[in-house]
Amino acid sequence: MHQDSELALLMRKMYAQNEVIRKTLAAGRLPETFPEDFYRIHEAKATKKVLHDQTTFEAMATTYVETMKRLKSSQDPAEAKLIFNEAITTCASCHQVYCRGPLKKIKRLKLPVE
Repeated sequence: MHQDSELALLMRKMYAQNEVIRKTLAAGRLPETFPEDFYRIHEAKATKKVLHDQTTFEAMATTYVETMKRLKSSQDPAEAKLIFNEAITTCASCHQVYCRGPLKKIKRLKLPVE
């Protein structure tokens, strides 16, 4: 029986939490809380065949974490939308290399900006 990896489960949770962040930002508000488990992306175990190039994954994961830290510290909703979109772009870039399946779903998280 197939069992999802720790990384796959974390990414599903991250997607759901990013949907909430997206709705908050779309309403012109800043998120009041931030999911600290996003930072575990480096620690979560992946299916070995999925991460054939650990160096690339680590670089993209680091970029994602740093971008989310910037989002967390943002005080301007307009700026936060741009930062959020950067994070989602990083997700999409990583999924271009690894596990293309959720790519369309991820891209739909992007916010329209003025």
